Amino acid sequence: MNDKRTNVLISWYLLYFTYGFIPIIAGLDKYFYFLADWSMYLNHAIPEFLGIQPHNFMLGVGIIEIFAGLLVFFKPKIGGLVVCIWLILISINLVSMGTHTHNGHAMVHYDVAVRDIAMAIGAYVLMLLSKELKK
Repeated sequence: MNDKRTNVLISWYLLYFTYGFIPIIAGLDKYFYFLADWSMYLNHAIPEFLGIQPHNFMLGVGIIEIFAGLLVFFKPKIGGLVVCIWLILISINLVSMGTHTHNGHAMVHYDVAVRDIAMAIGAYVLMLLSKELKK
């Protein structure tokens, strides 16, 4: 195997495991709250518009994230695209919140939104590499 192909395969595996495991871990944490208080990252206008409680909305988000991570493992071309779109939607949610208060503290999450856009690009690259490698 040549060095170029080896580098591409290593890159693909790094992205594959990152975008498979991280959504699953984040999704599970919507139920257990070991990593974060996820409600501070939610524009509460969204669940209000849908007529559901924010907590129940976040449980649904957890299911979607777990599904997206599993999709990466079983269908990385599609899963990479789903995770990419999901991260962009999360970024839109974060930017739509502007400055808000959470537990009495002024919050803004533009930094997280920018990070999620960068992660979305990585998920898109996973999809592109999966197409090239026929995985």
